[in-house]
Amino acid sequence: MLRSLRYPVALIVVALAFFGGAATATMRIWFDPVVRITISNDTGQPITAMRIQVRTDDSTHLALIDSLPAAGQHRLYIHTSDRATLAVEARLQDGREIHSSDSYLEPGVSLTSHVEAARVRIEYLARM
Repeated sequence: MLRSLRYPVALIVVALAFFGGAATATMRIWFDPVVRITISNDTGQPITAMRIQVRTDDSTHLALIDSLPAAGQHRLYIHTSDRATLAVEARLQDGREIHSSDSYLEPGVSLTSHVEAARVRIEYLARM
């Protein structure tokens, strides 16, 4: 009798452990504020490579974009519960490189990073 209950009990324990982990991971995503970043190509020419870096005291998020057409946009969503900095580097089709200075980010902020012909301009939209 006890042998026949061993496998169903083990299966229930494994299922509870799995769903407990899944619930913990889901709650982390729900409760960590999201930084919403929109990259806008306002240069008038394609961007051939782009690097977007968000740094906190204990982590670094890096996004590499192979190309972004003229007047194109790219959106990033980064979960962070800490203050951070944003740095954007872009290489244009004509070979020029444009770098932003570090921009300050609060958890939950939404912003648009406008890559222009000579600079990167940050437009803060809202705090969620």
